[in-house]
Amino acid sequence: MLSECYAAMLEGRDHTAMDFFDQDLVFNDLEAEYGQRQPQYFGDENCPFMYAIGHGEFGNWMLLFLNWSTHQDVQTKIETIVLEHGLMVYDPQNQLVWNNRRPSKV
Repeated sequence: MLSECYAAMLEGRDHTAMDFFDQDLVFNDLEAEYGQRQPQYFGDENCPFMYAIGHGEFGNWMLLFLNWSTHQDVQTKIETIVLEHGLMVYDPQNQLVWNNRRPSKV
């Protein structure tokens, strides 16, 4: 299902497995680390990642596209920030997932 959600986000649409969250709270913490938010990046044009956001009927999302040359250090910082907000992180290149919460079985 994660790959379906990721594909939906890349196509600019949501998925029934998504939910809504307050993007501004996450962006505030990213601004503290990387500088003031711009339309697709933070701080100045040397920001180590670009971002895209979207929302739909079932939820909203953030995509962060990391520069390969700095991705290891940046990935750790971003994961920490995002996970502190209780959100899930999906690394499509390595197919790794952090904080994948599944509903409890009844």
